[in-house]
Amino acid sequence: MILDKTFGAIIIVVSIIWHLYYTIWILVTPWLETSQDLVHYLKYFPDRYYGIAIPALLLVLIITSATTFVGAILQNAGLHHRAVYTSSKSSSKHSSKGRVKTLHFSPRSNANSNSSTRNSSTNNNSTMNHSQANRNKIRRRRLVETS
Repeated sequence: MILDKTFGAIIIVVSIIWHLYYTIWILVTPWLETSQDLVHYLKYFPDRYYGIAIPALLLVLIITSATTFVGAILQNAGLHHRAVYTSSKSSSKHSSKGRVKTLHFSPRSNANSNSSTRNSSTNNNSTMNHSQANRNKIRRRRLVETS
């Protein structure tokens, strides 16, 4: 337990020292250049460009990795949607050739969840998942439209 407290205290002291150094680097060194007596202290600080560029780059990398992680989780969970265009007959004069294209969103079927229904010999409506039922409904609609 003592080791944890010591380690935590060291981390706090190091972070306070780093934040003080960074604050002096970014906020105080611009005024040191005008003072002839303190200009020799500038050798302890790198160029201020790096004080802004490095945190900005880290921020971009953190945001990119977080959004990539969330996107990968959504991709694997199958929560993203795929657009499906279906044509339906319409009596409207604004549609070309009497057909209107409507956009429907159906969830992407996950290969892992469909493997049991594909391999089973009884493939009736009770064993189909939601996306298979939607695909069958769209197929029936297209067959009715073409006939």
